[in-house]
Amino acid sequence: MGSLSHNNSPSLGWVVQKFGGTSVGKFPDKIAKDIVRATLSQNRVIVVCSARSTGKKAEGTTSRLLAVYVKLRGVGAAICSDEEQQNELVEQARGLMLDICNDHVFAAESFIKDQSLRETLIQTIKDECQELVEYIVAAKRFNLEINSRAKDRVISFGEKLSCRFMAALLQDVGVESEYVDLCDAFHYDAAGRLDDKFYRTASEAFTRKIAACENRVPVVTG
Repeated sequence: MGSLSHNNSPSLGWVVQKFGGTSVGKFPDKIAKDIVRATLSQNRVIVVCSARSTGKKAEGTTSRLLAVYVKLRGVGAAICSDEEQQNELVEQARGLMLDICNDHVFAAESFIKDQSLRETLIQTIKDECQELVEYIVAAKRFNLEINSRAKDRVISFGEKLSCRFMAALLQDVGVESEYVDLCDAFHYDAAGRLDDKFYRTASEAFTRKIAACENRVPVVTG
C-alpha cells in the first residue's frame, strides 16, 4: 500500500457512487482506481456497494444468504419436532457460510496487494462469517423468533462483507476510506409509521455517520 494521498476535500461537492454486486465481484480494482480515486479530484465521494456476485446467480452472495435464511427458518419451524433435522439444517447453513467466506477470502487474496491490509481483511471476513454461524446456532439453542428482522439481518450480511472488501481495496490503492454500517444507525418502533419524522431522524443519523468519517471516503452498506 502506498501513502493514503487521496481523500475527500471539504471544498468539493458530494456525489454518491453506487456499485452493483456483479461490478464489485468482477471489476473491484477498476472501481477503486478508475472511478472512485479518479473522481476525488472533482468531488467528495460516498461509495455504496451491493453484495458481491461473480456472475452466476446461484453462486452470488445474496442467493447463498437467502438459502441460509431458508435453513434458519427451517430451524425455527423444527424447534418442537426433530432435533436431528435441526442439526442437519444448521450444518447446511454452516456449509453455505463457508462458501461465502471462502469466496470473499479469495477476492481479498486476489485483489489486495498490501499484506497487512489483506491479512486484516481476511481475519475480519472470517470473524464476521463466524458471527452469523453463531447466530444460527443460537436460534436453535434458545428458540429465537425467526421473523422479518432476522431475514434482514441475514440478507444484509452480504453488503457488509462487500463494503469491508471495497474499503480495504480503496486503502490499498491510496484512498483514505472507512467502512460505514448503517444497520444500527438509529432505532425505531417497527409498528410506527414511516412519516416525515422517521425520514428526518434517518437523515440526521446518516449525516452523523458520514460526518464522523471526516475526510475519509465512506463505504456504506446499501
